[in-house]
Order: sequence, then C-alpha cells, then structure tokens
Amino acid sequence: MKHGDPKSVIEAARSEHTHLRRIMADIGSGAPNVPPNIKALLGEFADALRRHLELEDECLYPDLCSTSNAVLRRKARRYQLHMGGIAEGFALFCKRWRETDIASSSARFWEDWKTLESALLQRMESEDRDLYPAATEELAQKTQERRNDSAQGGGIR
Repeated sequence: MKHGDPKSVIEAARSEHTHLRRIMADIGSGAPNVPPNIKALLGEFADALRRHLELEDECLYPDLCSTSNAVLRRKARRYQLHMGGIAEGFALFCKRWRETDIASSSARFWEDWKTLESALLQRMESEDRDLYPAATEELAQKTQERRNDSAQGGGIR
C-alpha cells in the first residue's frame, strides 16, 4: 500500500473503526453463549483489524511521524508504539483461540475477548477523539498555507 492522500487515509481509518466496532458487537452479541459462527466472525474481525493496522503502519504513521508539527509527530509516535502492545495481544488471542475449542472454554474465551475488546475500543476512541482530529487540523492548516502561498504568487516575494 502506498502513501495516500492524508485526508483519505484518515477517512478510511475512521470508516474501518466503524466496521471493527460492528464486528465486535456481532461477536459479543451472543455472550455468554458462543455464537455458532464465532470462528467466521473472528476471521472477519482478524482480517479487518489486519487491514486497519496495515493502513496505519504503511500510510498514516509514516506521514504523521514525518510532519513538521513536533507535537503531532510525538503524538503519532506514541500511538504507534502503544499499538504494538495491542497488536501483540491480538496475535496471542488469535493463536490461543485458533487452537482451542471455544465452546468447551467459553468462560475463558469471553474473559479474553472482553480484555482485547476493551483495549481496542479504548484505542479507537482515543484515535477518533485525539489523533485523527489533530491530524485533520494539521492537514487543514497545511492546505490553507498552500492556498495562501498560491494567492501570493507561490510564496516568492
């Protein structure tokens, strides 16, 4: 995946958050029982989360970590480092529940799921409330600066 238009990348990330929340709700809808399609739901969730992490790692964070705005750069780096721990937890969750019969260990499954779900929901809420607005604001400022430069003859004085 190549770096895209920053505004489009942020919009895609927000859309993916909505999609991830829907799948998470579907997974949790049967608790404490295990839905018969749990493996399919977990597969859909894993695919969606992997795509989202790829978008962040290959497009969003490289752009934000190279911005001239030092505050946004530090914020993006902090988010990037924090996500590593969540991604590792997700990988362990997938490994455990790919190899374990969920129905026979449903209490443990739901405990593990709630831990993962909570971490991801908190993370997405924080990105939606903090990182994406800051990135959008920075993008708007850069766009305005370019317009001002163009209106002044390309910035040559």
